[in-house]
Amino acid sequence: MSKARVNKFKQILLILIIVLGAGFATYIFRNLPVTAQLHKTQNRRIYDLVLLLNHVLSPDVLITEDVVVVDIDEKSLGSLGQFSTWHSIYFADLVDSLAAGEPLAIGFDVFFAESDSFSLFARERLKAKMEEMDNLSDTEPFFAAMSTDAQLSKSIQQAGNVFLGMFYTDFDLVPKALPSTITSWELDYPKPEKVLNPVPPIPLLAESAYGVGFAHINSDEIGVVYEYPLFFEYQGKKYVNFSFQMMLDLLHIDKLETDKNSLYLFSGSELIRKLPLDQNGRYLFKYYDQDQSFRRISFSDVLTGLIPTEYYEGKIILVGTSAAGLYDQKVTPLYRNYPGVELHATFIANLINQDYVFSAGLWHQRILILSLLFLYLFLISRLNLIKSLFIFLGTLLVIGISFVLFYTLLSCTMDYMEIVVPWVLGFLSFSYVQYSQQLKEKKRIKNAFEHYVAKDVVNQVINDPEGLKISGSSETATVLFADIRGFTTLCEICSPQEIISFLHYYFNQATSVILKHKGMLDKYIGDAIVALFNVPIARSSFAVDACKAAIEVAQVVEKIRSEYKNDVHFGDFKANVGLATGCLMVGNMGSDVIFNYTAIGDKMNLASRLEGLNKYYHSRIIIDDDTYTLVKDEIFCRALDRVSVKGRDLPCDIYEVIDLQTNVPLDSPLRRGIDKYEKALIAIQNIQPEEAHRLLLEAEIILPEDQTIQVMKAELDSIEWDNWDGIRHHTDKNPDSMDIQNKCNTPDNP
Repeated sequence: MSKARVNKFKQILLILIIVLGAGFATYIFRNLPVTAQLHKTQNRRIYDLVLLLNHVLSPDVLITEDVVVVDIDEKSLGSLGQFSTWHSIYFADLVDSLAAGEPLAIGFDVFFAESDSFSLFARERLKAKMEEMDNLSDTEPFFAAMSTDAQLSKSIQQAGNVFLGMFYTDFDLVPKALPSTITSWELDYPKPEKVLNPVPPIPLLAESAYGVGFAHINSDEIGVVYEYPLFFEYQGKKYVNFSFQMMLDLLHIDKLETDKNSLYLFSGSELIRKLPLDQNGRYLFKYYDQDQSFRRISFSDVLTGLIPTEYYEGKIILVGTSAAGLYDQKVTPLYRNYPGVELHATFIANLINQDYVFSAGLWHQRILILSLLFLYLFLISRLNLIKSLFIFLGTLLVIGISFVLFYTLLSCTMDYMEIVVPWVLGFLSFSYVQYSQQLKEKKRIKNAFEHYVAKDVVNQVINDPEGLKISGSSETATVLFADIRGFTTLCEICSPQEIISFLHYYFNQATSVILKHKGMLDKYIGDAIVALFNVPIARSSFAVDACKAAIEVAQVVEKIRSEYKNDVHFGDFKANVGLATGCLMVGNMGSDVIFNYTAIGDKMNLASRLEGLNKYYHSRIIIDDDTYTLVKDEIFCRALDRVSVKGRDLPCDIYEVIDLQTNVPLDSPLRRGIDKYEKALIAIQNIQPEEAHRLLLEAEIILPEDQTIQVMKAELDSIEWDNWDGIRHHTDKNPDSMDIQNKCNTPDNP
């Protein structure tokens, strides 16, 4: 298996481990006691946001005309007085008025736990007083006359379709018997609400009603109502909410069955309704707009006959309160003050319209999100952290939008934390691993380059790894080749330790110069230095930087020669530099085990040949024409010759680097002498030997110690003008001009 495939397999395995780890961590987070509540709370927060966005996006419409709320509102309290003073006769009149319109059912979200006359405690107190004052032996007829419970009982019985609510308490009260009109159901339902002390309506009313049920709709741990309690358990039997019992009777339901995800309502053998349950076996409300969902009628308007009785025909009537002082306000995901009676109305509307909230299967969610997470991490595995972060934030936005769309279009909710948590954990874990790998890669790059290039170049490579194309690429660069003259002779007469010590001293200074000018040290070849400019990081001034480095290397050579002037072996130390610019193949080259970041190409060979020509022309630094074109505005150069070198057929104009343009005054003798030399070179190439000789003599007068002028003067005599093509052909790697030097009879100029 190839290395690329092995790396890809390792990457896939790493992603798989991260995905499975994120899934396991989410499972622990959901089920561990110390984090389970946090999981649930945050899940509810996301659900709140989904409901809010759905509410904003959905139009306000009347959900159903079939459900009407008779509201004990502020208007009714203002007309009929304080609610605690209301007698049962008010409710009797209400029932009579409603029943006259023949509604389907009337449900009371009002508790009739005591008589409307006097409480038991008040009766005992009043009875004692009345017996003292009037010598009454029997006060019960008096108390009975003060109560209108009988009228309400009669109205309820005559209506024949009234359902009453009851409550339960955790206080230790004397147990009360449940009325015969409450229905128990046989089914296996998970986690019904446990009832300790039920408080039913007074028997007179409870036994007159068509049905009785609990009226509790409790909030969760954070005080918000999300669920409708379907079943309550008391003494081993299961009972339902009064509003649910209303619907069961209206739908003629006689059998209930349940499984993990649904509650089935049967009439005989016919399935009438299928209610979806969440992962905990609870029914979630499908909430509607508070102000537009149901018709509200003021309690007082019904009593005063403002509402025609025929309006109630075929309606389901719920009686409750929205008055703040009666403390039946609930907190829902959408509203802070939601009348409790409208929660019952909401449930009834859900059943009538079969408008439910469905819960996606937990394991389906897990499999889907972990599969998507695997695909997502695989796709971003080749991106840097910044791009991955932006994509991650984008995916979170898409996930959030999908939450809203699933609810709006499909009425589907889910365990949002089962999606968000593994997505976030997976991304953070993968980012950490990716960051660690990048740090490791940066360290590897730093270790590979810090001994070859300047620190800021290393930092650029680390910060922008894309600038370093490991696979190799075609790049334009300048090659610097520096070599010590006569090094072979030095090795013959010096000890190894002397050579190594001297090279170390020279290499230290020359390399520092190269790195200072943003060059990359390619290699040391014995006594030679090879450096590259413009790789691995591109710089617009790379050729100028290379020439400046060459000038300073020449200065280093002069400095060392001065320091060793009294040394027998190194007193005549000389080193020359060749520069060539062009297209090179740059990258890591070698084997899988050992490789080197280097370059290959024609210009690498040319730089070496140009370095060798310095010995012939008695120069220090020679550059090719491509380099000259890039540096001529900043570097003062002399056109040396037009040559061809060993191993290269194409001719090349070569130039000697003198100094920076700013360091050579415009009217200096150096500029005038070089100008004469360059004109003489043109004359030579144009086969004008006399003109060339005259110009070289003039140049010699201006620059009498310039050895290059002497070389060219001597060359004039050796040219076969009949066969001259204007190109000087150097067929040796290191051409020697010793014969010309002898003709010149002048001392060597380093």
